[in-house]
Amino acid sequence: MDNILQRIRDYTGHEYALLTKRANASILLAMRTAKDMSEEKKSMIIPDQGGWLTFRQTPKKIGLLSDEVKTDYGLIDLEDLRRYLGLGNAAGFIYTNPAGYYAAQPMQEIYSLCKGICTVILDASGSIGNKEQCDGDYADLIVGSFGKWKPVNAGKGGFISFKNKKLFEVAMTHYVNPEFSEKEIQEIDNKLEEGPKRIQNMTNLARKVKNDLKDLTILHPDLDGLNVIVAFKNEEEKQKIIAYCEKESFEYTDCPKYIRVNENAISIEIKRK
Repeated sequence: MDNILQRIRDYTGHEYALLTKRANASILLAMRTAKDMSEEKKSMIIPDQGGWLTFRQTPKKIGLLSDEVKTDYGLIDLEDLRRYLGLGNAAGFIYTNPAGYYAAQPMQEIYSLCKGICTVILDASGSIGNKEQCDGDYADLIVGSFGKWKPVNAGKGGFISFKNKKLFEVAMTHYVNPEFSEKEIQEIDNKLEEGPKRIQNMTNLARKVKNDLKDLTILHPDLDGLNVIVAFKNEEEKQKIIAYCEKESFEYTDCPKYIRVNENAISIEIKRK
């Protein structure tokens, strides 16, 4: 367990970390912590697409409203974020990097807007082990999953890390210690060690796919991620994308889909390789 926690601290740059049963437990704990830190603020800002399913479900479980900030196909609209922050009602802001697993977010700009106003929660399930996309300097809390089809694909477990001791102490009032066998602990540790190399391999493969499909409408083609999302205008374009996926043995997901993009598109799931 100590090895796992140290790896998480090393990857996030945060001083404190905890192992959780799964990512949804981490998200719940993070939102509860943000609420407790917020002096009775009543909302959680979430992205309008490119997030995770429980971003929409969890706030109401703990008595918070949800405000959906506009995005450019998952990339946070900084002006709309500024508008929500100006309302003075946000306990926290949670978002994923990369957005929808496919486009790197402007972390520094986001944190600069939110700092001192609300707690910033970064879901780094798709970037733990990538310092550029999982940088604790620009998040108060970082959460993530070690589940199936993630860069750290142990098939179980999640994590949460904390920028400072106060956040850690508040979270500990809600924390439920997960029960893992020694075999499961070793598996998580092994997969964590492999994480940075897996992310780099997936990123390189995503770049190749973008080059292969450069004549089609790739969303955010210049931003790194672990998936590639290709929009289509008609059935012919859709079938061309699907044919490529089948030829190259890539799994794919149909959109519109909140966890990817609200657009007619195919998400090429490179992270499932």
